[in-house]
This record gives sequence, C-alpha cells and structure tokens, in this order.
Amino acid sequence: MKIQGVAILGSTGSIGTTALKVLSRHTDRFRVAALTAFSNAQLLSRQADEFHPSFLGMVGDGAGGGGGGERAKRPSSRMARHATWPPDAGF
Repeated sequence: MKIQGVAILGSTGSIGTTALKVLSRHTDRFRVAALTAFSNAQLLSRQADEFHPSFLGMVGDGAGGGGGGERAKRPSSRMARHATWPPDAGF
C-alpha cells in the first residue's frame, strides 16, 4: 500500500492537533507532508520535529502562543500567491 501524504492546515489548533494524533497512529498509511499555522511558532516547531514535513507555513508573525482567545485575522490573498510546494512534498 502506498503511503499517502497529508497536509494539515491549522496544525496548532484543536482540530489540527487532533488530526495529528490520529495520523500518528497510522504511520503505515499516512505521512505528514505539510503543516501550517497562524501564529503559534513554538508548537509548529515541535510538530515539525516530530513529523518531519516537507513543507512548513506560518501565516502570522509567529509571536502568538495560541489559546489566547484572540480572533485570528484572515490572511491576505497575497499569502496564497507566495505559497509553493516542493516537488518531493508527496501529495
């Protein structure tokens, strides 16, 4: 069976962290190919150390710690134009 690459957008949020827990139990079927976060750079860094994705993306400035109750601002359309996937991302 071919291992499927998965991108987790918002990996530091509650749904993203839950998805990563599920994926970590199924390493025979899935690998984390990409992770993105809005502002929690510390958690994104820990996730990168654990899952070794081919792509990491940070939308905000990385200063947020998550869980602060602040509403996230929508990323600009400019951000999407600058995102690229390396050929070996595995999607």
